[in-house]
Amino acid sequence: MKIRIMGTESECRAAREYYAELEKESGVKSVSISENYPNRGSNTIFRVYVDVEYYDAENASQALIEKRG
Repeated sequence: MKIRIMGTESECRAAREYYAELEKESGVKSVSISENYPNRGSNTIFRVYVDVEYYDAENASQALIEKRG
């Protein structure tokens, strides 16, 4: 799964921390997170790219829903 996140520097930092924690989930094989990149023409909005690889993608979302209630 490829995810692009856009927001302020602090929002992107929070997203990076969130997705870093996701790697500890049992169904997650790997998580790759980029550094913050400034959006073109902006010094207040940034982008972060996240790649998440699941062991079993079809059942991963259902397992996360069940775990979080």
